[in-house]
Amino acid sequence: MNTYKLIIRVLSQEEKTNDNSQTSGIAGGGVVVFVLGMIIYCIWKCFQKKREDEQQAEVIPSNEYQFQEQNIEFEARTQAGRIIDEMKTSKQKLYLENKELEDCPICLMPISPALLISTSCNHQFHKACLTQWLEVNDMCPTCRTKVSK
Repeated sequence: MNTYKLIIRVLSQEEKTNDNSQTSGIAGGGVVVFVLGMIIYCIWKCFQKKREDEQQAEVIPSNEYQFQEQNIEFEARTQAGRIIDEMKTSKQKLYLENKELEDCPICLMPISPALLISTSCNHQFHKACLTQWLEVNDMCPTCRTKVSK
């Protein structure tokens, strides 16, 4: 009978060890899954950070790009200045060729002969417009020559 008890004890201890190994197997598998999940999460975060840094690099130019941008703006302004100067000279030529203007160059309204006044450089304006202009400036609004008041 003692042998039966001994066999039963040995078998019951083996069942307990099997239960412990199953439990440790489940726990070990859970740890492995958790570690793999953390590794995948860290890799994903690194790629996301890299992507954000690339997007910020596109948005915020470095000093070199800012210098190039300023240089382009300066060139555009000087080119625009040249175009405006060309427009002024062509406008002046147009005014000189067509001395009987239909519109006042100051207010851009039609000039009636009763309200017309001419400067010494032969440009025509409304009398009221030219009077207001000469209060602030002593030059012809069209050609910028000095006008006596």
